[in-house]
Amino acid sequence: MKLVTVYCVALLGTFFLNSDNAPFELNLKPLWKNLDTNQATIEKFGGKWVLAGEIDLKKRTPELLRLNKFVLRWQGKPLNNLVASLYKKELDKKFLLIQDYLVCDSSWEPTNQRLILHFDHQVLLETRTIFYLVLTIPKEIETSIQEGSFMLESQTLPPLLKNALPKKPIMLTYCP
Repeated sequence: MKLVTVYCVALLGTFFLNSDNAPFELNLKPLWKNLDTNQATIEKFGGKWVLAGEIDLKKRTPELLRLNKFVLRWQGKPLNNLVASLYKKELDKKFLLIQDYLVCDSSWEPTNQRLILHFDHQVLLETRTIFYLVLTIPKEIETSIQEGSFMLESQTLPPLLKNALPKKPIMLTYCP
């Protein structure tokens, strides 16, 4: 009987240590797709609209969790300004760059080189929640953006999510 109990405890330990069974999973997937090549639009908005990446959150716990911001630290040549917007993907619909899907516009901290995405309204995490990061990239910083990366500042996330994430940095890097 003791052997069966030890085996069950070991099996459960393996089950809960497996990342597939973590209460949360967060992935940053680089996309780097130009959303508009119309020169008039590029000039009007001060740069290319680029779908830089996808923030994919999977929740495997019944606990309710609301997010109210993401903070991305820029790692690369210092930037004076960076403009971005965060959109929520409706899983059953095609993504469109429309107001209905807008979660927030960003603010830029030039001193700390941080992109702050403070949500207009808290977002309740579903079993799977996907956000899209859209950057407005002026021609003069395009090369810098391609040579640097963003790191998600996990300490700015709610404790329940932060504590479930791996300790390694979660990065978004240019990928053509």
